[in-house]
Amino acid sequence: MEYADPKQRQVRAWDARGSDTAELISLADIVSVARQNLTTLFGLPIAGGLLGLYLALAQTPIYEATTLVQLDPKPTQPLGRGVDLYDPGYDTNSYYYTQLQIIQSRKLAAQLTDRLSLDDNTEFAGPREIPPSRLETWMALLPGMPAAPPPLEVSQEALRDNAIRAVMGSIRADLAPNTTLIRIHFNSRDATLASEAANTLADIYIEELLQARLDIYAKATSWITEKLGEVSTDLSSAESNLQAFRESRELINVGGNRALTEDELREATKRLRDAQRLVIQLNNQYEEIERLTVDPTAISDAQALLLSPVVRDTAQSFVNARGKVRSLEQRYGKRHPLYLDAEATLLEAESNYRNQLRIQKRGLQAELDIARRNEAQLQTTVNRTRQRLQELDRNQFELSMLERSVQSNRQLYDVFMARFNETETNSSFSETNARIADPAVPPRRPAKPDRKRIVLASVLLGLILAIMVTVVRQLLRAEIEHAEDLEALTTIPLVGVVPNSRERGLRRSSVRFMQEHGRAPFSDAVRSIKTAVLMTTGTHPDGGQVLAVSSAEPGEGKTTLCAALGAALANSSRVLLLDADMRRPRLARHLGDNATRTPGLAEVLSGQATIDEAIHQDATSGVFYMPAGKPPPNPGLLLESPACKELLTQARAQFDFVLFDTPPILATSDALHLASGIDGFLLVIRAEQTHKKAVLGALKRMESVNARGTGVILNGAAVRRSAYGGYYYYGSTLKY
Repeated sequence: MEYADPKQRQVRAWDARGSDTAELISLADIVSVARQNLTTLFGLPIAGGLLGLYLALAQTPIYEATTLVQLDPKPTQPLGRGVDLYDPGYDTNSYYYTQLQIIQSRKLAAQLTDRLSLDDNTEFAGPREIPPSRLETWMALLPGMPAAPPPLEVSQEALRDNAIRAVMGSIRADLAPNTTLIRIHFNSRDATLASEAANTLADIYIEELLQARLDIYAKATSWITEKLGEVSTDLSSAESNLQAFRESRELINVGGNRALTEDELREATKRLRDAQRLVIQLNNQYEEIERLTVDPTAISDAQALLLSPVVRDTAQSFVNARGKVRSLEQRYGKRHPLYLDAEATLLEAESNYRNQLRIQKRGLQAELDIARRNEAQLQTTVNRTRQRLQELDRNQFELSMLERSVQSNRQLYDVFMARFNETETNSSFSETNARIADPAVPPRRPAKPDRKRIVLASVLLGLILAIMVTVVRQLLRAEIEHAEDLEALTTIPLVGVVPNSRERGLRRSSVRFMQEHGRAPFSDAVRSIKTAVLMTTGTHPDGGQVLAVSSAEPGEGKTTLCAALGAALANSSRVLLLDADMRRPRLARHLGDNATRTPGLAEVLSGQATIDEAIHQDATSGVFYMPAGKPPPNPGLLLESPACKELLTQARAQFDFVLFDTPPILATSDALHLASGIDGFLLVIRAEQTHKKAVLGALKRMESVNARGTGVILNGAAVRRSAYGGYYYYGSTLKY
């Protein structure tokens, strides 16, 4: 079955268990929820605003005075001083934020408290006496109870500590953007005290900076004086060590002595090399003579080495004699007298030659010994000179170390002396880089409380709370309250919404109520349902339409609406009302028939009576009705019997509309036995009573027997204008 107006409804898909919905939130949903919770959405913000206004008016006014203090990036340097003793980090964010912490420190708060005697001010120190508690006072009123203790006096130390903490809470300091100005704020109930405290705190801060610099200079002077004494002692010790070293080594001019020693070493080294060359030369000559002594025939190879004239002459004679012997031997042979004379001459020349070699050898040996002794002496001289030069280098090194020690101690002494003089000068000209740029004046208006902001914040919080309450209420809501809930729950069209009413006449007889109050909203709603039913249902080939009016649970008003709808349809059609709720029949009462009439539906279906015997007509409305009759042991078997089908066939032929008042679907299955023979169900749902799961359970039971849903009716809704049938009702309870 499709909706009558698809543009105003959205289908929601429920899962098989019916526990959740996948809702498509639209603007219409939001507007609808807002309309349903107008009291909450307007009441909580208004209540919050009134509460905020009360709290704002109840608070004591607090005045805030502000003093501007300028921090120069660099302090003034009188007398052209050099770099300060330390770098405080001027012109850096950390420096300015450090000053903010100093201004808000406990030390300055304590000085401000003492200077302005704020420990005597009850605003900051509190009362001097603590009265007994209310419980103790009340207990003292009872008979037999001890009297209340006297007020407890607060000590002066506690008052001062309380005042200091309160003063710290009243101080606030911040930086003016893009400037070197510090804003010092002070809050107080007294505007004059607030300005006086802000200015006094600025003075204390500047004095604290001056005192801090004086303390730094004093500490620096003390430290420099101590270090100056240590450096002076070290300098005297270094100079004494230098002088003692010179005296112990008998040093006059190490640089000049070293130059002479270097020249001496250079000359001795040169003479040593000459002596070594001579020794080598003489040794070579000696070895050559030794070789000639062994082999006289090698005289021709050693002529250049034989420098002695005597040796050369004897060597020449020996060479000539040997040549003559060789020549005579070749000419005459070895027996010739000339050969023999020449041989004798050769022997004599060789003897003389050997004697001269021995003499030459002894001479060379003596010269070689002398040259070697000379070489050894020169070597000793060179070694001693080198050792003396090394000793001079060691002395020079130690002397340089001592001189550097003296020089460094003297420089350090000069530096500390200069800093000492500068510190004394600076301590006489202490300055600060802070000054009061704009003193505080007593404020005219309080800074706290900001009543407008408190009221606006309270209204905003109330609105937020209202929205949260509305959302939580919507999320936790499990009952059917509005038509939109039914649209979100089922695809069966909503054919009408009936207003909530507590009129007793309606409960006694809805048919009589419609006749007596034809212009009442209930009557209008029933007529709108009649119109929707006429538009929804068509014609049946066998005759009139057969509909069952049922509900999910008992107490939802189905019998009332069934009787009223039958009476409305009877104005233009023949209508038969059948009370199929044979367990708890009530339909006849709404037709003004308070007697339990028999026969009825139970007797017709069991064959104990005919249809004509069981049908009655209401004289006032003209509607025909068949009471339930005597309650049978099993109504369900009767409603699915062939006799019931025969009854439906005859009723279709005689009437335009046949309406069954059936039991609730979840309470019993009696209504479902009619599903195969009727044209549809009208399901009545009680607003703010029927649970969504109950509706889903009823729909599932109808679906299990292929029951056709003609429409749903929301009964007992609150009043407001609507698009369904002119208007339906939300918001208030009506009495007619």
